[in-house]
Amino acid sequence: MEVNNVSFGAIPINKVKIKKFDKAAKRYADYPATFVKLDSYNKGDIDAVDTVSKKWKEAKYIQQISTAAHWIKDKPIEVYALTSQQGNFEKLQANRILGLAEIRLDENSKNTLLHYLQVRPGAKHVNQKHKINYKYVGTTILKSLKNIYNDIYLTADNDNNVIKFYKKNGFIDDFDGSRHFVWSISLLKRLSLRIRKFRLETGI
Repeated sequence: MEVNNVSFGAIPINKVKIKKFDKAAKRYADYPATFVKLDSYNKGDIDAVDTVSKKWKEAKYIQQISTAAHWIKDKPIEVYALTSQQGNFEKLQANRILGLAEIRLDENSKNTLLHYLQVRPGAKHVNQKHKINYKYVGTTILKSLKNIYNDIYLTADNDNNVIKFYKKNGFIDDFDGSRHFVWSISLLKRLSLRIRKFRLETGI
């Protein structure tokens, strides 16, 4: 007997708001977006990420995320997208995607790893008015992930702006110079990390 799997497409997680530059008003205004999880059994979702990978040529991690999207049926990987799309998620539109995140479960430590976070190049480059087109895409992705996972671990690029970005969003480094960061929903865990950091920095 043949079994037909029903595929519903990207799964909307939550509605969010970012900021988009309004050229006419010359200011930033609220802009609706949706945080979605890719459906591993929906070819359209995977195709959308593949299309994005071809268009975002400047994006540092898009090829890795695109490859991972093909593995999510068989490996402990999840891929999320922030999109300006408001409905019809059975057909994810590549040109509406503003950012992507790849989450992996470390099979040894069982830690949730933010493997890659990629914002669409056009969302962060300056336009002719010297204003970025969108604000808070990366921050909104992180906030949405924090509503799903209790702890998030990552290794940041050796770039001061990247490190500042994660620190600003509540990630605490592990203080050994390896650029490892962790965020936890647990206030006690965050406090213990900060106490450990203080003791290592002061030698107390």
